Amino acid sequence: MTIDIDVLDTQHSDLDDTFRRHAFEHLRDSGAVEVIDVVATSPGGAESAQRTLDVLVARGMAIIENDRLVAFDGLSIQPTKHRMRLGDDSLFTWCPADAVGIPAALGEDGEVVTACPYCSAEIVLSIHAGEPQGDADLILWLPTANCSHVVTQFCPDVNFFCSREHLDAWRSQAGNPEGETLSAEGAAELGRQWQSSRRPHEEAAAARWLDPRPRSDQRPHRRNEGVRLPT
Repeated sequence: MTIDIDVLDTQHSDLDDTFRRHAFEHLRDSGAVEVIDVVATSPGGAESAQRTLDVLVARGMAIIENDRLVAFDGLSIQPTKHRMRLGDDSLFTWCPADAVGIPAALGEDGEVVTACPYCSAEIVLSIHAGEPQGDADLILWLPTANCSHVVTQFCPDVNFFCSREHLDAWRSQAGNPEGETLSAEGAAELGRQWQSSRRPHEEAAAARWLDPRPRSDQRPHRRNEGVRLPT
């Protein structure tokens, strides 16, 4: 069975976001980590952490190899075509939206190194305190079709282009796929929305950890401000 995932929807109220932050920080700080260790030390408890990890792996939002977590929520220690410097850490991401959105969400300095898929020119984007700096002509392409596995079905087509002209030429060659465009700042804002959307869930999880009585969760609505292009 497959499920449709709206990858532009940053809300995941069914998951343990305290574990997601915990696993992300472990991967950034330590590189590949033993799954048994990162699950056992999760602030929200091992059962919730394992359930969340299983869901994320099935959705293509986490990768485990040889019982070690090697990629999680877009951050990867395995080489990809998108390099990211986050503070003093040299890492990789599944797509340039992650490479911009992660430092933006954390408010950190960074640098993104990727390439235009149309002309293969290297693209370097600096980020200062979470704010992209530099080339205003850069344009990010985001597919809008739902998928069942993020890293294999969505991320490969998320790319920065040198210009609108290069994006249009690429879309023409690719059969005019459906999608949206964002500026570098728009990609940063998407990362900030992702971060802010997780805070209420983390606070709710912490409250349930202290007070396990049942309560209802309300899932907030997020508006995507991207520009949808016609098919």
